Amino acid sequence: MQIEGKVLKVIYEIRRIPVMEVLTDQGLLGVRAKNWADLPRDLLGARIIAFGRQIERNLFLADVVGVREPSAQTVMAMIPSVIVDSNEATMASLITAQLKEFGCEVLIKSLAGQGADYVLSHRIAVQRKSLDDLCASISDGRVFDEMADLAAYYQIPVLLIEGLEAKSKMRPESVAGVLAYLTTELAEIRIIHTKNAMDTALLLSRLAKREQLDRKASLPVLKEAYKAKDLSEAQLRVVASLPGIGARTGLKLLKDLETPEAVMTADEMKFAEYVGRKRARKIKEVLTEPFERAERIF
Repeated sequence: MQIEGKVLKVIYEIRRIPVMEVLTDQGLLGVRAKNWADLPRDLLGARIIAFGRQIERNLFLADVVGVREPSAQTVMAMIPSVIVDSNEATMASLITAQLKEFGCEVLIKSLAGQGADYVLSHRIAVQRKSLDDLCASISDGRVFDEMADLAAYYQIPVLLIEGLEAKSKMRPESVAGVLAYLTTELAEIRIIHTKNAMDTALLLSRLAKREQLDRKASLPVLKEAYKAKDLSEAQLRVVASLPGIGARTGLKLLKDLETPEAVMTADEMKFAEYVGRKRARKIKEVLTEPFERAERIF
């Protein structure tokens, strides 16, 4: 149960448990904080967001998960945030609701052009597909563009396939072939299966907690570069799609060399300045070796 209210009084310790009193629409809220150092110094009057753990007659006992100060928003380390694409939030409202139940803050934003439905940190983003949606996206070729976009923007791109049965009549061999291609040719892609929406939400919440609480990884800041004019964004996406480049390094290359053409024709040593010798060698191999796999891909 999510509970919000205003901090009335801070009781620094009750039986070695740090506690504060919060007034909510539902009465008094006793809130446990795992670490006082994580809280703003002046809590009086701040807005608190917590999840109930035990309900008594006039007191909710809850763990602190977030504090909204009068002048700014402070999200504590005890609650992970998940950015959900606005279209995905509309189509998968059950997952969004379950993410909140599992203790995540849900931030709904447009992730158009990035291939992501859920962003869990600056490293990890997830594209969710039901089995039928996967088959449809294979038929029209959409899945290849979406996965390329995801791999260009994020270090750990994840394709999450949800469901156990599909209505599509696509042959299992065809689906397996595409998944094999994505795994080998877009080596960064991780492929995960879940049973249903509940299973998906649970997995997403655990990934977010592991990233943001254990690894201390932050959510990405959607930079102005991604919101540039259509031509600039298209140029960035072309460069970012190269193996091991991504949006951040692609932006540096474009600032240095000015045009995608100059980037594509740069020598191996220039790429090595940005991504190291091993990745630079791979980039030049992708750009210069003859194409011989058309039949196997399509």
